[in-house]
Amino acid sequence: MYFVVDRLGEDEKSRIEAKIQEEIERSLGAAVHSVNFDWTHLREDEATISITIEIQRAADPRTWRDGFAGLTSRIKNAMGERLESVFPVLMARAA
Repeated sequence: MYFVVDRLGEDEKSRIEAKIQEEIERSLGAAVHSVNFDWTHLREDEATISITIEIQRAADPRTWRDGFAGLTSRIKNAMGERLESVFPVLMARAA
């Protein structure tokens, strides 16, 4: 998986992160406090990108929980063809 890291510049990472964040905010709405990315697992045999979604503590779960249905697939699409071998691992926690 070294080729993924070697060919992925900071500008491209930023563009991909922005597309992923857009998809998360579209799916979960105003409940999203922040989104954090960890690209360090791209060098392993099973490349992953860890995405931590911080949810507003005051947000009512009924307003955002259904937004997680299918979110991994939508994020995978937002990541694009170049990262088709990279799996997004989503984690949610209270902000």
